Amino acid sequence: MIAELSKDDIKDCLSNYTVRYVTAYLEARGQMKGIPEEYRPSEKSPAIKDTGWWMDEELDAIYGPPSEAEKQKRQDRDSQRKAQREALAHRLVFQVRFSKESAKRYRSYDVITDEGMGGGRIAEKQLHAQDNYLVFDGDTPISANQHRYVTVETEKDETLVFTITHPVTPSPSDWSGWQKADYVLKDAMDKFALLQGGKPKSVVPNVSDVPELRFKVVKE
Repeated sequence: MIAELSKDDIKDCLSNYTVRYVTAYLEARGQMKGIPEEYRPSEKSPAIKDTGWWMDEELDAIYGPPSEAEKQKRQDRDSQRKAQREALAHRLVFQVRFSKESAKRYRSYDVITDEGMGGGRIAEKQLHAQDNYLVFDGDTPISANQHRYVTVETEKDETLVFTITHPVTPSPSDWSGWQKADYVLKDAMDKFALLQGGKPKSVVPNVSDVPELRFKVVKE
């Protein structure tokens, strides 16, 4: 259907339609004449071409080469986005401490956010003594995440889940207190549900005092 539209029709749609208008039009099952004033492009409800969904090259193919004013606007936009990304770039630093007797039972860890999952082995040579514990140090970059977890997997394929309680927009923080795991997953595969912040199925209560985790957030 889109292929049948002329370039002028496409330009008209991109320049004058907003997401709110398209949603309202669909809800009205097409029984809407013109574009009501409340659905026209505005600062809070930009035209579809200004939503950021389109690459500059795609818009140029429709609208033609950008003017000098548009080039400057794009440079300002890119500079602003870069500054926003840099402002959000932080690092989660964490420690997991084990009793000396139990450390060998834990084999790997993962850091899970809505952006993805990554981790590695907990090797004996990576542990260092602290008081009466053996401590593992880890860190990972974070940004504006809706949820964050650190998981620790045992040799029996059980997964301890620690929730990282920190604002969505990260900012530097001192070390938190030591915390026990919030719960245990009997099926390690269930940790993939944490990517969407969902509640895994195989949850059982955590009845152990160790391992424990603490964390801090530092600016990149």
